[in-house]
Amino acid sequence: MSSTNAFEESKDKALEVIATHLTAEEMVDFGEYNSQGTHDPEDREKLMDLTNKHQQALYQLGQAMIDLEVEGEGALEVFTDMLALTEEALRQLRKTESPRESVVDIRDRD
Repeated sequence: MSSTNAFEESKDKALEVIATHLTAEEMVDFGEYNSQGTHDPEDREKLMDLTNKHQQALYQLGQAMIDLEVEGEGALEVFTDMLALTEEALRQLRKTESPRESVVDIRDRD
């Protein structure tokens, strides 16, 4: 088997793991929100929801790689690409959080 085939096969296996947690539409939406940014509260909520799903899929892919269910350079490429997208989404969410969300008020504690 050529290294190109092995690369593509490992990439496909990684994408299969991702597809069990994210639909194709959610992956496209996540990419669009990531590139456009969030300008209103509804967009921000949608990006937060998609980011949570993306993180769960990333976790599951990482677990599959640790368990050697998915291995190879293609899988690693998918993992690192997803990690970079997640990092960008979290950066955007931090940038757009309201002051109330970023400050913990001691009155909120029990």
